[in-house]
Amino acid sequence: MRISDLADNADLNIRLRVAGGEGRLARPITWCAPTEHMDPTPFLSVNALVLTNGMGLNVKDFRT
Repeated sequence: MRISDLADNADLNIRLRVAGGEGRLARPITWCAPTEHMDPTPFLSVNALVLTNGMGLNVKDFRT
């Protein structure tokens, strides 16, 4: 599965907020994991998809 497969699925109602680089949406997803870490990058591998519902976001703190 690729990111473009998810974005093109009308049932998921996904809207991309940030344009990716050339070919980014065509990359295969090799791993998928949910997280609410503020910075999950130490735990990610190449082509990993991170799922979040935003619980970890502190929208009252302007630094976030």
